[in-house]
Amino acid sequence: TDKSAISESKEYFNLLNKRIRAALDEGVDASEITNLIKMEEFKNKAMYDILNQTNVSKAFYELEFEE
Repeated sequence: TDKSAISESKEYFNLLNKRIRAALDEGVDASEITNLIKMEEFKNKAMYDILNQTNVSKAFYELEFEE
């Protein structure tokens, strides 16, 4: 349903944000981030294989410049 999709999307991006911030605090760099953050709990979602690495990379660069 639309409500569950919205809820899952919020959960995904909140977890992604939290994990990337933790990685930045640990000094992880861009070359390592997509290997480190997999978001495995969402691997059965549509388009995970296509979008997850891109989401991780883009979020990393956005949050990196925020720091």
